[in-house]
Amino acid sequence: MAPKDQPDRDEIFDKAQALFGLPQVHNASGAFDPETCTQIRPLRDAVFMAIDIEAGGSDQSKITEVGIAMLDTRVIRRIPPGEGASGWTATILARHYITKDFIELENTKYVKGGTAGTKRGFAYGTSEVISIGKLKNWLRYDLGHPPYPNGEVKERRPIILVGHGVQNDLKFLETMKIRLESDANVVEKIDTQDLCSYRSLPASLQTMLSNLGIDTTASHNAGNDAVRTLEALVKMVFLNTYYPKMLNDALKTTLNPPITSEDLP
Repeated sequence: MAPKDQPDRDEIFDKAQALFGLPQVHNASGAFDPETCTQIRPLRDAVFMAIDIEAGGSDQSKITEVGIAMLDTRVIRRIPPGEGASGWTATILARHYITKDFIELENTKYVKGGTAGTKRGFAYGTSEVISIGKLKNWLRYDLGHPPYPNGEVKERRPIILVGHGVQNDLKFLETMKIRLESDANVVEKIDTQDLCSYRSLPASLQTMLSNLGIDTTASHNAGNDAVRTLEALVKMVFLNTYYPKMLNDALKTTLNPPITSEDLP
């Protein structure tokens, strides 16, 4: 049984696997290849949406960037996962907002080495510079109306909200008075930190990405971090379902860190 302060990884993986609609090998028909299958049946017809929010260094009340990444389970139903689920992660859509109110601020406090931030280094599209007031409205709309692949917004969809250390992002959303159950149809929340960490030793986003072989260039850009957080979730769920040893080997340094005196009874 997992310690009280450690979420049950198996339970989270089982839930995520069902939400993606990944079939178990023994339930699949014919000669089953997980990398080429299109037999998925997502549980809730949901959109996975990762969010990352950056604030201005020592003053965490000043939101400087927001990144959103989206993966639509309707889209991936027609696409084979590919090696390491790369076919699915290629469908991720992303948005990156920079607040012009605090455009001069850089998040140096939590960046390794205290180097300048990378808000201009968004690798998955074009950043949009908007006021903090407009950001709240746009973010509320994005969360409530995720786009179809052709960019049109058709209906209100169930949202699976994803984050790395997601409680921090939820606090920022609360300060912006964004209500997840009404402004956005959030039906589940998944924290990737719970899937790659041991007990009270949370793995950083960069460590998780590096262990999974995911690019970490221009980290702490909110848009990049959102995309890569969602990519990490997809990859971990896929590997856990079909190649669990490969996943455990990749995450062994964060799942099995050296035991210290604090861990002893």
